[in-house]
Amino acid sequence: MSAQFIELIDKFDLAERLLLQQRTAAAQASYLRGTRINAFLGVFVFLFLILTVGFLNRELSRREKAERSSAEQKELLQSILDSCSDAVIVADTSGKIILRNPVGMRYNAGAPAQEIGEKYPQLLGLYKDDGETLFKTEELPLSRALRGDSVNGLEMFIRPPNGAEPRWMLAAGGPLLTTRGEKRGVWHFYATSPTAKKPDEQLTVALLESETLARESKELSELGDSLHSCQTVEEATR
Repeated sequence: MSAQFIELIDKFDLAERLLLQQRTAAAQASYLRGTRINAFLGVFVFLFLILTVGFLNRELSRREKAERSSAEQKELLQSILDSCSDAVIVADTSGKIILRNPVGMRYNAGAPAQEIGEKYPQLLGLYKDDGETLFKTEELPLSRALRGDSVNGLEMFIRPPNGAEPRWMLAAGGPLLTTRGEKRGVWHFYATSPTAKKPDEQLTVALLESETLARESKELSELGDSLHSCQTVEEATR
């Protein structure tokens, strides 16, 4: 009886040791598996951080280059506008003036119209080619451009209200479109007309032409009288 009890205890002890060994092996396997997972996650996080930092650096570099290129283009455009001998005016889609180059600002000195309103032609002294009739606001290149039309070579006589020297100009204008064809505003410029003359010059030219025609007419009349006299003399001698 005692031997059987001792044998039973030994079996129980052996089973307990086996169970403990199994649990220890399972714990070790779980630990190794956790270590591998943690190592994998660590490598993954490390690579993710490297890729993220690289992507951010590339984006920052690209944005910096884009901003630098945009600044250079803006500076170049401003330089072109400042060097342009013609007046350049830009308005937004509501008709508000948003840009003038130095020549345009000089032309509008004393009459700083900020939008294309009803009194815009009067403020700037914009007259038709007869030099007496003011343009209507809707006839101006900026107004027509706001409606989607393009204007080129419109002759205008500008008599500034501030007493500056009147001048003949050729005006042009049209919609300001993006690369996608969307209208962002309108543009307009004045260029000195190479052929238009001041009213007193036009009068002088007209008088000269009239005198020339009168002189030529008189000469033709005298020539006709001479021919008639020659014919009369010839008939008399026959």
